[in-house]
Amino acid sequence: VINIITKTAKVESPDANVGFSYGSDKTLNPYGTIQYYNDKAAVLLAASEYQTDGYRKNSDYKGTNLLFNGSIDITNKSSLSLSANSYDADFGYPGSKIWLDLGRRKDHNEYIKADYNLNFDEIKFKLSVYHSDNSTYNDSQFDHSKTFNKTEGIQGDLLWKSFLFGTEFVNESHNTQNTVDGIASGNLIVDKTRNTTAVYAQWDGILGKFRIIPSIRYDYNSMYYGIFTPSISAVYNLSNHFKFSANSGKVWRAPSFNELYNQWGSGNPNLKAEEGFSGDIGIEFTYNKINTFATGYYIDSDNLIVADGSNNNILKNIDKAKQYGVEIGVGYVISKWLNINLNYTYLNAENTSKGSNGKILVYSPENTINSIVNIKPLDNLLLSAVVSYKDKYFENERNTIENNGFATLDLTANYKVNNMLSFWIKGFNIANADYQIVDGYPMPGTTVYAGIDFKFWK
Repeated sequence: VINIITKTAKVESPDANVGFSYGSDKTLNPYGTIQYYNDKAAVLLAASEYQTDGYRKNSDYKGTNLLFNGSIDITNKSSLSLSANSYDADFGYPGSKIWLDLGRRKDHNEYIKADYNLNFDEIKFKLSVYHSDNSTYNDSQFDHSKTFNKTEGIQGDLLWKSFLFGTEFVNESHNTQNTVDGIASGNLIVDKTRNTTAVYAQWDGILGKFRIIPSIRYDYNSMYYGIFTPSISAVYNLSNHFKFSANSGKVWRAPSFNELYNQWGSGNPNLKAEEGFSGDIGIEFTYNKINTFATGYYIDSDNLIVADGSNNNILKNIDKAKQYGVEIGVGYVISKWLNINLNYTYLNAENTSKGSNGKILVYSPENTINSIVNIKPLDNLLLSAVVSYKDKYFENERNTIENNGFATLDLTANYKVNNMLSFWIKGFNIANADYQIVDGYPMPGTTVYAGIDFKFWK
């Protein structure tokens, strides 16, 4: 996991925020942020640490995260910004209930990006350069290795009136070595490099109440091939309350190095690139205290990448697959102290390959529901309840490994003493539901955390 944070400074005087929380499984999370900006420059610094003993044997975790984001106006028409993120983690993984592993893992991730912006009356130019460096050390009964991933890229965008033209070049490298006592032995398991070159163009046009955005992109991946992916989006504002939208286009994705060469056994170097078509159409209604939307979607895929739960979750391609469904959302402000939001998703995901007999795609629940209720009995007190439900789903291509559906309840209370001080308490899975997302890997029961936030220099 690469954690990229793009938060920027938004206050004109120095502003600082510090806090910490403590809770179940001796979980401790101190954090702090300081930010400042004026007419010419802005800067934001943030740091946090998260550590826990974990809810299972050998599931302890300790991670630190550092962030810098700054910008400066070079002239009245140009500016330069820099963002950087560093993340370290040391944790254990217990394995499944059937196959205990008790392994350890260390991660180190660095990310840095610089943006140069040049603005004229009708022309805007942006040049971005970025670099990420990620290393992973695994030490378990199944894996003793160090893996290094590096990504470097440059991207340029030219915006002229309603037209956008751009290009991007990305270089990726992946290296995995066996280790002895935590030191790389030099015995290479994988050593791969690839690059992707892309060019794209887009028009953002306004035609009366219509907004139409056609675009086209060409990608050439040195490990796979080149491909055009055209798309079009449209929005029609019938009135101040009704809005219709539609999107369609060709989709394409090359497998990541992690999917190709993962050392935990799920990698498959023979994976093909995914291709397909996706489309959706929706309507949104907003009036006074109510907001509703409904969106229907359709995805037709070739070589869809999925994990097969009956074969150690090794990744594979599904020749043909179709997914379609609908998402419906309702938000209603009942009063100044009570509001609710409800979101429902229906999904039909089928393996339509020859001989599959319409089997359901893995990890594709038919019904998903999320609801949030916010209650504010006092001006300084906010109470929230989140109920989530996920329908049963299958973990393997043959649909013989089924995970039961489950529901969880999370509760939060936040009390704001004044503009500087607030207290909060959060409870997750309050009903102590016994569930698992992946077969053999139980999820946490009831956990409770409490914290304090303190702001100053505001």
